[in-house]
Amino acid sequence: MLIPTLLLISVTALGFNVSSSKRPRFSALDTSDVAERAVLFEDDFEGYDSGRFPYAGWDLWFDGVGDAYQVVVDNVSRSGTKSLQLLGVSWWAAFAAKPLVTNASKVGFEVYVRVEETRGETSDNARVSFTKWKSPSISMEIAPVCFLDNGKIVSDGQILQSYDAEKWYKVALLLDRPFDTYSVWIDDVLRGENLPAGTTSSPEMTPVSYEIEAFSVSQCYNTVKVYFDDVKVFGEGSMTLLQIKDVSTDPVAPNVGEDVAASAIITDADNVDQALLAYTLDTTWNNVSMNRFGEVFKATIPSQPFGVLVQYRIYASDVNGNWIVSSIHSYTVSDFTPPEIVAVNWTPAQSSANNTVRIDANITNGISGGGISRVLFSFTDSFGQLWTAEMKYDYVSGLWTVIVPPQPGGIVVQFRVVACDNVGDQTSKECEYNVLP
Repeated sequence: MLIPTLLLISVTALGFNVSSSKRPRFSALDTSDVAERAVLFEDDFEGYDSGRFPYAGWDLWFDGVGDAYQVVVDNVSRSGTKSLQLLGVSWWAAFAAKPLVTNASKVGFEVYVRVEETRGETSDNARVSFTKWKSPSISMEIAPVCFLDNGKIVSDGQILQSYDAEKWYKVALLLDRPFDTYSVWIDDVLRGENLPAGTTSSPEMTPVSYEIEAFSVSQCYNTVKVYFDDVKVFGEGSMTLLQIKDVSTDPVAPNVGEDVAASAIITDADNVDQALLAYTLDTTWNNVSMNRFGEVFKATIPSQPFGVLVQYRIYASDVNGNWIVSSIHSYTVSDFTPPEIVAVNWTPAQSSANNTVRIDANITNGISGGGISRVLFSFTDSFGQLWTAEMKYDYVSGLWTVIVPPQPGGIVVQFRVVACDNVGDQTSKECEYNVLP
């Protein structure tokens, strides 16, 4: 079982970009600045029994080398006498998470981190971040700050500074959720500013900042003891978390040549400033403004060829400029339109006994993009026997053809042409001609 690798994926909202000129710029995160914010959670681990995990305030998502090592200790601390010790193992982290529910538009944390030793490897020893539970073996850390085993502190793939083993470092982070950017301070010195909020596994929403479920500290992979102390999580401002529900298309299974009406209910519609439909056929996202009908918002996706996979999602912003986005929905364009047999002709028009006759059929896909797979021809001869053949496509004339062998004079030759497309739709046409005596 694995938790995510160290690779940090920079995520840009599909079909929606925020220009850097609109991103806020943060000043140093000093003590007075933090004091003015609402403290959501703080812990110095002094109130827990030594030798036990602090279950009264934290959840142990992953247990590293085992529960016995993920404990509060009283022999290492930054303040007071206690701190939280974590110890992972190769490919299995020790991971402690504090559940967090807030509609603050900016959220941040302060935490002191100490790594017992470094060995010169590139994987990380300690990690602090906001996070989301994904599965019993995977978490998604948002804007993580990592203490690598090579003595570097990194975030968003950037080296913030070096660090020494057996020394406490104060990490502070402020995340701007509407803009999905964050800044990092190490020991009150700004080391990373307006970084894009990346994740350690695939996000389900964008901006990814909306997915925060917890604050987390962890020790990953290297079986090196790390310690955490004096945790503080805070928020400022608020945002109206609009909800996007009941995303659907009409028709549900679009046909070739059909425009598709995409719709969604956006709750608290009076606070919706803008709603966008973003759709893609490949890797390029196209934005379409949605029209409002009460709480229902609608927009049209143009018709697409047969077999195309269309992916789409809904964006909505409130009057304060806070964005929320739905998960990705999709449909594949179907083909419910059978081929069309436009005309059937035969040569000669007046057949005589013992003459062959060439049958020509003009067959089109209509609006279908499925393509014609084959054309069948059948007739009953003068002896009452059924005669069948596949008609051949003539690239010069653009017609489907077959040669009927000579038939006795004075009879009526009744035949059928059946055209089939590549998705199983078919159509037929019955015709007849007279054979002169």
